[in-house]
Amino acid sequence: MQDLLMIESAHDRLRISKYTPMMNPELVMEELAYGPSKLGIDFGPMRATPYPPVSVRLIPVEITIKNRITLDFSGFDYSRRKLWMFQDVVYSMEFIKALPFFHLLDYSSKKVLVASAISCSNFTSAFYSYCHHSDRTYYPDGGTMSWSAEM
Repeated sequence: MQDLLMIESAHDRLRISKYTPMMNPELVMEELAYGPSKLGIDFGPMRATPYPPVSVRLIPVEITIKNRITLDFSGFDYSRRKLWMFQDVVYSMEFIKALPFFHLLDYSSKKVLVASAISCSNFTSAFYSYCHHSDRTYYPDGGTMSWSAEM
């Protein structure tokens, strides 16, 4: 239990650090999912001054799939804020890679476990929001995710 709490604490530090993986078209899961975990690296704090609050309008997944909407983040400025929908999945992969048994698994088992990073990131965001008494998804940089553009 203590090991899981230590991994969770390291995961929280990674979420509020400067570590900001960038999404690009050539990125493949193997680059993020395998190799040593980055939870032990001290990247330093995210940013000293808070970001201005911003609400990102959420497009339901069923609409994205049904209408084949492609989200283009090529112009996203990673130096100004984090793309939490993507970064939380990467941070969850780092959490999973830090589990003591992960590197003992075969390739297909690792792939299945890493695929659960999306669910894990959703729970992380929901719990963080709950801890901050927010009525919408709330992120460490002050950003929110909601069904409307209103704050």
